[in-house]
Amino acid sequence: MDNEKIILFGAGKIGKKALDVIGSDYVYAFCDNFVKNGECAEKYGKKVISLDEYCASYSDKILVITACSVNTMQIGEQCRNKGIYNYFVYDDLEYYGFSHYGADKFIEIFNDKASRLFRMKQIAEDYLKKYGEIYDYSDINVEFYLVDAFEIEHFIPFYNILNAKGINAYFVAEPKSIHVVGDYLDYERAIKILEEKNLKYHTMRDAYADIAFTTQAVRNLARYSKKTIKINLQYGCSLLKNAFGASEEGTAGFDYKMSNGQFDRELCCRYIDSDRAYDIGYPKYYDIAGNHMTRERVREELGIKTEKKIIAYLPTWDENSSISVYYNELKSLKDTYYIVTKPHHCTYRLDSKKDDLNKLYEISDMVLQPEYGLDKFMFIGDLTIIDAKSGATLEATFLNDNMKMVWLMVSKDVKNLFWQEINNIVELVDNRDDLVDAVNKTMAEDDYIEYRKEHINHYFSKYDRKHLENVLMKIISENNLL
Repeated sequence: MDNEKIILFGAGKIGKKALDVIGSDYVYAFCDNFVKNGECAEKYGKKVISLDEYCASYSDKILVITACSVNTMQIGEQCRNKGIYNYFVYDDLEYYGFSHYGADKFIEIFNDKASRLFRMKQIAEDYLKKYGEIYDYSDINVEFYLVDAFEIEHFIPFYNILNAKGINAYFVAEPKSIHVVGDYLDYERAIKILEEKNLKYHTMRDAYADIAFTTQAVRNLARYSKKTIKINLQYGCSLLKNAFGASEEGTAGFDYKMSNGQFDRELCCRYIDSDRAYDIGYPKYYDIAGNHMTRERVREELGIKTEKKIIAYLPTWDENSSISVYYNELKSLKDTYYIVTKPHHCTYRLDSKKDDLNKLYEISDMVLQPEYGLDKFMFIGDLTIIDAKSGATLEATFLNDNMKMVWLMVSKDVKNLFWQEINNIVELVDNRDDLVDAVNKTMAEDDYIEYRKEHINHYFSKYDRKHLENVLMKIISENNLL
């Protein structure tokens, strides 16, 4: 039958169970060491062949090892000695997502992996012929599993470093029909960005990938193999005590955690061993933070022409948003100042936030697209207003430590909500009646700006690409992936 694309190595009880689960129509034969070449054997209605016969005549079919754990290790070594690397282990299929995808998708996953390995070998051989040198190609697969399109820019430095080292790194953007969080990912937008940037991507995870990254909780990687190394990449740093980045939910269960500075790394070590928690700085900004932009250039690009002082407003989107709470005060500031707003991507696209988005248009002279770069946004204003519970507060300071700032709170419970460092770092407003006076005062002189300059590198370390490369290769090496 055309469907018979799988051979099960191991004709015992596990082999029978695999035959029943996968389906007889998909299994061509069993392979077993008790069979000698040329012998005719049959079990469970399928013929049984030797490994040599598989190599000689059936290597186009998928080999799945169906044996106990001890025998699996021996069979795996036996296969590798024969030059067979593209095999699967049945005991792990539930982790690979087999039961979720079914046999057809499983075969598609395997064939995709096999074709990529073959192509990488071709590249290596071409390189060797051309230059007469050994080129290190790798069958290591590293996936960046996307839950939101904005994550792409955070993963690009990793993507570039790994591919430059000959490691097969790519993005995974799954449609809602199979995505682990359903329709949360803006799939079309993610694909558009990936294609515009000419980045490699798949539309279905390889559940057998060697390494999988996410910026979210480990449950988003639940359909990967138990052998897949799972890494959380934190983006940004917050003084919120319950901020996701350094929380138990954002750290526990991962094999490795990557933070942007020592402040969050130390917090993460509450939930992960310290030798698996890395401070990598902020890869997205390795080349640009603090020295890449001028106020005049950004305003000219945006076509801003005004005699007024400019306020850049950066609200968050959830229950912590200042939009509705400070709406009237912000609207009154518009009489004196020119207000440019960058809405949160959730405010911009969620139907439940349409009222907030409409308010932003009312209180603003200019509303930018959510994807407008924060690295540019932080050079627009003479002063920037940010929601205190936004993940962008410290990131904004890191990008331009000369910016005057006011942070807005929608709760007065500073002590329980924030780490005590917040009291030293910024003009904090927790009463709407104080906003206008606080803005006018800070516009004239920011009493906290020198403190921010002095301490910002505790939250965002000044590392570079070489440091990140060293961290990635250390992880790969200590897990014997090379």
